[in-house]
Amino acid sequence: MKKNFSSGDGHRKIITANVFCNTKIEFPVSFYLKTVMDARVKEEDNKLALIEILKKMEVAYIYHSKKLSGKGNYISFSYKITLTNKLQMDGLYKKLKKVKGLKFAV
Repeated sequence: MKKNFSSGDGHRKIITANVFCNTKIEFPVSFYLKTVMDARVKEEDNKLALIEILKKMEVAYIYHSKKLSGKGNYISFSYKITLTNKLQMDGLYKKLKKVKGLKFAV
């Protein structure tokens, strides 16, 4: 599992944790994708950026929820998604890393 963390200087750091050590993911797989984003970016822009990627990657999705952080600095969006194969999964996370204001996705 990879997580993106901002170092505070505008650079993202990727931390890899071997959470699924020797676990094989069987596709198709459905789960809740949670993204945490900078709340200074317009909410609609955040959502549109995510939906655009999901559509381009042909990922089946259903919007689930949003939540503003206690201090209002971050907003999270959750979508129930279904991935059909590992290539699609890897491509999705690669594209998500390029989204302006995205802090991390799990």
